[in-house]
Amino acid sequence: CGSKLVVPTAEDAAKTAKATPARKREAEAEPALARGLAPSIGVVLSQPMVWMTLIVVFGALLRLWDLGAKPLHHDESIHAWYAYKLFKGDAYRYDPAYHGPFRYHFNALMFFIFGASDFSTRLLPAILGICGLGFLWQWRTLLGEKGAIFAAAMMAISPTWVYTARFIRDDTTMAVGFLLVVWGLFKHFENPKPKYLYWAATGLMMSFTSHEGTWILMGIIGSFLAIRYAWERAEGIEGEHADMRNLVQRLAPS
Repeated sequence: CGSKLVVPTAEDAAKTAKATPARKREAEAEPALARGLAPSIGVVLSQPMVWMTLIVVFGALLRLWDLGAKPLHHDESIHAWYAYKLFKGDAYRYDPAYHGPFRYHFNALMFFIFGASDFSTRLLPAILGICGLGFLWQWRTLLGEKGAIFAAAMMAISPTWVYTARFIRDDTTMAVGFLLVVWGLFKHFENPKPKYLYWAATGLMMSFTSHEGTWILMGIIGSFLAIRYAWERAEGIEGEHADMRNLVQRLAPS
């Protein structure tokens, strides 16, 4: 670049020779560092929480993307209208033809926070659907970590779960509520703390105040618990994951 060429002296040659091994070691270390990236990425991706987070984020994207683009269909328009009337100050009156009241009160809250729109109309089921995905991680003591991750992945991409989480009806609230009921009961069987029964009661409230079809779900879990209770009494079974005799004694003491 226009600099005058200088013949290197013996001292310069010695310095260059001394520095060459160090540069060589640095050059050799760089591929080793690059090779070390692959194991570190593998370690990160082997963490169950990383996969669960990715699944929930992807599921949230499916549930929130362009949420307000599709026009409201017949059921949605009815639910949105009554929620809007409640939001504007009209008194709520329960009508079994339209189910409720969970949906109407919380949809009125969505209108209050985000304004009245097709997007905010569907926001409640979308949020509950996303929470249901994340909640499956709590099922890992019942399903195992891989089982919980697999169940969440199937729920994240299921056409039924995605569809019902993208329109304002009772399906998602009832399903997520009953996930909480079953989880709370079986966690209580594992660890008999009252807080798990409170969680189960919360899920039952969500489901029952969303749709009367909860009676069917109660029939499913209720018949299982009744048969389990009869089996424990008849066979003298020790308490396992469903110790119904102790549960009945605690909830209905003589």
